[in-house]
Amino acid sequence: MANPVLIAKLALVAADPKTWQKIIIACISIFIISAALLGSCGAMTFTDLGFDCSQLFSAKLNEYSAVFDSGARINDKLLYAVYAKIFADNDRLKNQTDELIDCFVSDDKLSPLTDSDEIFDKIERTFDLKINAYMRSQLLRLAEQMPTGYADRSTLIRNLKSSDGKTNIGLTNFAINALDAGSGYIYGAYGQDVTMAFLKQQQSRFFTDSDANLTNSEVNFIYETYGGKPAFDCIGLIKAYEWIDEDTGIIRYQSNGFRDVGADGMFRSAVIFGEISSIPDTPGLAVCMSGHIGIYIGNGEVIEAKSNHDGVVKTQLSEGSWTYWMQLPGITYLTGGTHPYGTKKVTLENGRIKEISAGIVAGKGEFEWPLPAPYGKDYITSGSGSRYNPVTGMYENSHGAIDIGAPAMTPIYAAADGTVVMSTWHDSYGNFVKIDHGNGWSTLYAHQTKRVAKVGESVSAGDLIGYVGSTGDSTGNHLHFEIRYNDNRLDPLQFFE
Repeated sequence: MANPVLIAKLALVAADPKTWQKIIIACISIFIISAALLGSCGAMTFTDLGFDCSQLFSAKLNEYSAVFDSGARINDKLLYAVYAKIFADNDRLKNQTDELIDCFVSDDKLSPLTDSDEIFDKIERTFDLKINAYMRSQLLRLAEQMPTGYADRSTLIRNLKSSDGKTNIGLTNFAINALDAGSGYIYGAYGQDVTMAFLKQQQSRFFTDSDANLTNSEVNFIYETYGGKPAFDCIGLIKAYEWIDEDTGIIRYQSNGFRDVGADGMFRSAVIFGEISSIPDTPGLAVCMSGHIGIYIGNGEVIEAKSNHDGVVKTQLSEGSWTYWMQLPGITYLTGGTHPYGTKKVTLENGRIKEISAGIVAGKGEFEWPLPAPYGKDYITSGSGSRYNPVTGMYENSHGAIDIGAPAMTPIYAAADGTVVMSTWHDSYGNFVKIDHGNGWSTLYAHQTKRVAKVGESVSAGDLIGYVGSTGDSTGNHLHFEIRYNDNRLDPLQFFE
């Protein structure tokens, strides 16, 4: 019996004449690339990352191979994964390849390290980094996909980078946050603020498209109902998560290796999918019908950017006209463990929801102001809502922090008791410190001119952890202060009277 899902996908492909052009072009490209590789016998270069692995690693690896006992070798798969994931895009780290390789060998440099945690610990000490348990497991998973040997594999590395740690749980929480923010719907939007200027822009771009339906009355309704809040269209809710830098909250168009495709195009590219009647209770699956897509969050519920009037809503799966479900390409689907689920927690077993349990919600007044007087609320230069970033010229889906203006070298204090889990450099945050307060709560302090707190230290509320500065993406001296619950950024001002 013919597979109805496969027939549906083939029908979508056949109905699109541009697809045949793409197939022909792809075949020609494959022929040309294959011929070039056979003719040159040279190493493939990491063109997308701007580095050639043979130039970066081979000389040093060969030096160690000459010293090691016969058959002993560095874990080059993990080496490539660590470099691609952590080092390649970091200006401070990307040229320290020899030092990175040294982290994969014993201190006497006579044998390779075989314990991955020992390697990660050595990288942390050498480069003042924090590689948490989740990142370690992800790097090991990526390493398993690497080819054996020292040969370059640009496509594989590109794919490893494109995932960028994007998971079905991350997508689920992003959708829940968009729902809780009261987000609106605008055709073509992927997290932009609802402003009259943006509405008029979208109206002029898409008014001829029947899906947009941005009449003047619709524009006025959206602005009056959702003004100042983020907006998405159905596929934009997914694309915003794929394109967002989860450290900074900045959404960059077609970043992280994810292309700009429509709902039908995304379905055509799916590998794991099925009829809606067979959907597993896995959060972060996409559910779709012709021209529309939503995010299944489990427990029979869907979050979707539905219409101009409805905005982003939560609906019952059984009440929709969904026809198929799919795993989204480039998203990692976790199979087990307990994870954040909005303000709750979800436990997965074999990729499906086993249990949803209550989280811990903090009351107000549990955090202390991180700067001394007089640098209080009156010195806030940017709030936690959506904003236009003056440094990058890009839209931030949610600043998720407050910026407090203060002179350089103003002392910064821990807002609550906890353990320092990060004290390092980030291209956007500059010098920053992150403190874990337990039970899912953490705070982050960025753009410091000097860090005092060290990773692993226990701190009490009011302890000195650093000094105000303007490092990283910053236009002037200030403290960027975040409060997070299960690594979701909250409005810090709700915790201060």
